Amino acid sequence: MSKYDNNLTGVLFANAEKQSDSSPDFKGEGEINGVKFWVNGWKNKSAKGTSYLRLTFKVKESKASEIKAQIDAQPAAARTQPKHVEEDSFFDDSIPF
Repeated sequence: MSKYDNNLTGVLFANAEKQSDSSPDFKGEGEINGVKFWVNGWKNKSAKGTSYLRLTFKVKESKASEIKAQIDAQPAAARTQPKHVEEDSFFDDSIPF
């Protein structure tokens, strides 16, 4: 466990290894509710000429048990459970066709 609470924080660094125009200008990482992400950023301009930073987030690859532990650590209200539907309820053999 980290010495500091890194929840809802992240960092971006200039990408010194940028190989093409489509490569991100910035690379880094962040954490949201205990889930760690890779973060990439690109410098852009809007149609009106306003500069902005476009970001993408990708979950860091982890072992399945680590992901399960991160999910289990979240409050129950933050998790949604799929509704269980009885398989037999989809079939009604009493229909004559």
